[in-house]
Amino acid sequence: EGFEITTFRRDYFGKDPVKDARFIMEKNFNKNSDKKDFHEKEVIETVVLKTGEKADFTGREKMAKCFEEGYRVKKYLTDKHSCTARVVFSKPEGH
Repeated sequence: EGFEITTFRRDYFGKDPVKDARFIMEKNFNKNSDKKDFHEKEVIETVVLKTGEKADFTGREKMAKCFEEGYRVKKYLTDKHSCTARVVFSKPEGH
């Protein structure tokens, strides 16, 4: 739907930092604007999430760690055939 996961809130629904986290999603309605300001040299991390009816808590934990380390979501790719989603994170090199 064009939404991007931009951050998360630990313990939003309870005390478990993984199971009870809430991911915050945004959508850019200006099609001509690219709000990302990534640098030429960047560090990339990719998290693969299992999709379906059950939550992928391992994937959520990896995503939470990326946000804590200063990464931002660069791409969100889904593959319906393998029931996975791939979240590509990026941050400027040296940060």
